[in-house]
Amino acid sequence: MRTIFLFITIILTVYSCSTSKDNIKNTKQETTLIEFSIDKKSNQKVNELRFTSNVKAGETQKFMQQEFGKHRQEITTNRALPMQIWTEIKLFDWTEELFTIGVCGDYIKNPTIEIDGKQKYAIIEYNSVIAFDSKNNDCFKANHHLKDSLANYFILNTRKTK
Repeated sequence: MRTIFLFITIILTVYSCSTSKDNIKNTKQETTLIEFSIDKKSNQKVNELRFTSNVKAGETQKFMQQEFGKHRQEITTNRALPMQIWTEIKLFDWTEELFTIGVCGDYIKNPTIEIDGKQKYAIIEYNSVIAFDSKNNDCFKANHHLKDSLANYFILNTRKTK
């Protein structure tokens, strides 16, 4: 029951924040791709993979630091955690492709029920990833050939983080 409530809450949150979505099904994992504007001036959009997991927000950042060392850049966001950026990262043995990866995380506070006139909230933590290939293509666009491989890579490795 808790899982169903959590899933519904995430879906409602995502639908209220986004105009373009693509769901990726993974074993015991629901993920969402969200298109958002990088800045208001350029109106440039990027697709972000958001996923909840059994770990806390920021675990993808921890995984990246353990695997690839300190990030090259950190961007302040309106989220709980800054976006950390790694450039020219080789993620897969089976391709020579180098990626630019941005990882972040946040907490979503969703109202649940009222008890004795006081609103109660559920806190949902998620991790997020943006990825660009060496040609600066958005890797989470619907037609990118590495979209599913990247999603699985980050979800599975974030779960393994210690």
